[in-house]
Amino acid sequence: MNLVVVIIPAYRANATLPQTVASVKAQTVPVEIVVVDDGSPEPVPPMDGVRIIRQANAGGYAARLRGVAETTAPYVVFVDADDVIEPTLCEKMVKLAEAERLDVVQCETWHSDAEPPGGVEILAGREEVLRRYVRPVLVDGQGAATAWGKLYRRETCFGESFEPSTLMMYDDFAINLQAFRRVTRMGFLREGLYHYEVNSGSSVAQFKRSYIDDFEEAIRFRRKFLPEYGVAEGDPCFAAWIALNLRTHMRRASYAPCGSWRERLANVRELYRRIAGKVPALLAARVWGVYWGKRVRKLGFST
Repeated sequence: MNLVVVIIPAYRANATLPQTVASVKAQTVPVEIVVVDDGSPEPVPPMDGVRIIRQANAGGYAARLRGVAETTAPYVVFVDADDVIEPTLCEKMVKLAEAERLDVVQCETWHSDAEPPGGVEILAGREEVLRRYVRPVLVDGQGAATAWGKLYRRETCFGESFEPSTLMMYDDFAINLQAFRRVTRMGFLREGLYHYEVNSGSSVAQFKRSYIDDFEEAIRFRRKFLPEYGVAEGDPCFAAWIALNLRTHMRRASYAPCGSWRERLANVRELYRRIAGKVPALLAARVWGVYWGKRVRKLGFST
């Protein structure tokens, strides 16, 4: 049995998927490759050495967890269907996990103009994991809570049941919020082994009304699971995280190529109407004021 399974959730990804799969096949250690076709209109075609799991469209969250449920390798790596990884990613991350008895290993994102300096950092003990990763990234939202770029020890991270959901956005966050429930040792491999791409059709480059549903679902996840990390709902982080993401989505709704300026403004208003009541009134008013003060002139009043 291979030590690592690489799970690739795919939706409308046939143009980029071959390059992604090729980078996984080039790994310097044997890996199992699983593509979860999340209801793509044009199904993912058969590929040599790749197991393809097909399901009705349910979102990246469900696709990743489907891949985990149908495999048994001790370590799990997620790769997005428009990204590529360095040939040594799995080998280096597994070696570090085995040598240091780590539950999670995270590598750096590769940038051609700013290669990371290298080295390793270990978070030893539950309190340090909570203080150095969970609190700043998952709780306060001061970092990218990505599922890609990580190696997970299956027994620790996926040994408990996960909340069912059809999340399209915030899927990485929702997975990590549950995967880290029992993590006591985490390592950072300061090498750029993951190549992340943002394409024009990705969720970070557009806005849909369904994203408001996802935002509300992400808030539900926070309210349910953050108490397991010792964070009470009255903690200021709850309101601060919502306000930060509300402003981000309002800005994205303003600029997204989704119709006339009237349609974009309607999206902003609907987003604010449904979310603002989940934070204190003064904080909501400040988000609204900052948004209009800095962004209204950039809405693009053209039909």
